[in-house]
Amino acid sequence: MTKKERQENAAKTLKDLTERYNTLREQFIDFVNRGDTTKKEQFLEFETRFNTLLGDFIPVHSRVYAIRTQHDDKHATAFKYRNAVEISKEDKVSLNKAIDLSSGSVDYKEFLDDRVFWYESYNTVSGMVDSIKSYINNITHYLKS
Repeated sequence: MTKKERQENAAKTLKDLTERYNTLREQFIDFVNRGDTTKKEQFLEFETRFNTLLGDFIPVHSRVYAIRTQHDDKHATAFKYRNAVEISKEDKVSLNKAIDLSSGSVDYKEFLDDRVFWYESYNTVSGMVDSIKSYINNITHYLKS
């Protein structure tokens, strides 16, 4: 799978999970706002649905984190220096000049664009996972009262 396909697949998966999350969140908020907080069966149903959604998010969260880690500062520096070595060999320029040229290369800019995508995706997924856990905790609180 190419990088582009992997990004498109991740974006589609995130979009689907985000839609499911938003729908469930809105349904839960409507349920609580109606004042039906005495119906424990409804809370148990919402708890089950949030837990199922959390279970669907966890593998995505792990995959996105792994890919995000492949785009950290160390990998960016290594990528830039690998390009610089190739440029210095091909163009017969000094390594310092090749490092400057590498910083402006199309490959390096694509790497940085990918990096932004994966960092933003990870932050989005992490935020939703934390939010789902918070909803589960709120439901537990309602069930105890």
